[in-house]
Amino acid sequence: MKARGRNTVKSILWIIPLTLLGGCTAIDKGNHPEQPSFATVQPSIINNISDVQYQTLNLGSEKKLTRTINEAMQRMTLYGGVTPVIGYQLPEEAPYTVEIASLVSRTMNNGSVFYPEVLILDEKYQTVNRLTAEEMTYHPRHFLSPENISTTLQVNPGDSAQYLLVYTTDQLRQEKTPLFNEAKAYAEARGQVPPPVADIEAIHTNHGELQIKLTPITPETVRARQSMEVDSKLRMVPTAAHKAIKSDRNVEVMIDEAIRHIQSELEKGNTAQAMQLRQETLTTASQAEQTFINTYGQDKTTLKLPASPADNASAAEKVRHYFNFGIINALMSGDTSRALLLVDEARRFANEMDRAF
Repeated sequence: MKARGRNTVKSILWIIPLTLLGGCTAIDKGNHPEQPSFATVQPSIINNISDVQYQTLNLGSEKKLTRTINEAMQRMTLYGGVTPVIGYQLPEEAPYTVEIASLVSRTMNNGSVFYPEVLILDEKYQTVNRLTAEEMTYHPRHFLSPENISTTLQVNPGDSAQYLLVYTTDQLRQEKTPLFNEAKAYAEARGQVPPPVADIEAIHTNHGELQIKLTPITPETVRARQSMEVDSKLRMVPTAAHKAIKSDRNVEVMIDEAIRHIQSELEKGNTAQAMQLRQETLTTASQAEQTFINTYGQDKTTLKLPASPADNASAAEKVRHYFNFGIINALMSGDTSRALLLVDEARRFANEMDRAF
């Protein structure tokens, strides 16, 4: 074994001068045989929507399908510019919902995203609907859900929707999306001066990751859908309204008062009463969401403000009235930003109560 090792070393030493004579290019090709194939990949330019490669979707899987968007993808000219196109063929077993999300790629101080628009096509590849950038919503990272730009649509029995085509535009590529800044949000939520840090923005590019998920609508899933319906409503609101949202300082006062009230009952030994108060506060978010669901998009002249709570009403009832009254009043006056703020703040109020006890 030792002799063979010495012979191998000698052979290598003898080959090295010949290799050097051949130049460094020969060495690189030997170490990276796959590089030429990547270098020669060119995007496929197509002229007709019917020539797009449509991926067949089905309702059998609950997982989100992910597609990487890069320079090698099919491209075509849409709305005055060349864009990558991603096609999907929809299943026939309606009704179901389709969630389309473009994931944000973020570094410490900036990010990027493929900002999508969507064409809904019939069996002859004719456009039956178009979801523009105004119908897309930015979502910060939340637990297992990544930061994304997304929208949701519903396909019902008898609808002519057969295909989805996802693309972007030259106009969108010139824009940027402000990203959630945790440091500033934390300070604003507590009435503090935000730190002097730069805003974080995502540039819009031709690269990214696209996720799509189909969820069947059945009697068994109706209750689950109702709990998420507020999010679908929020997606219908123009993106500009979401960007205008800031925190409500009154909520901080209500949070402090509710915590003190529950703590007072605990100190008195009234554990059952304290837990009942806690449970009542946890319903704040669901009530506010339901109020938004029932009122958003309705004729303003048909909306009615809730009556004031009785003098002897519980603290939780007064808090719920604050949010419900505020949401309806904001929508009656056309202030969607204020209504959205109150929905988010009701969620925050309930979360603070859940964490505190």
